[in-house]
Amino acid sequence: MRDLSREGFEPLVQVRSKDQQIDVVIREKKDFVRNLVVFINDNEDDEVIFISLKTKIHLDDLQAIINDAIEDSE
Repeated sequence: MRDLSREGFEPLVQVRSKDQQIDVVIREKKDFVRNLVVFINDNEDDEVIFISLKTKIHLDDLQAIINDAIEDSE
């Protein structure tokens, strides 16, 4: 994660539970999210997932997607 910070990425979401750690970091340029990286560390299943997306989405739109996902999971 420190290497990504040096590359201009900023934390967007962090979720910690007993068995999982999830980090979402973004890199912005001119009010658009240009890169989005998701790390999922599942200690229960001994799995690590890394997703890197090259995007051009406005931060407000990304926040709306996250909010919808949270509402759907409740």
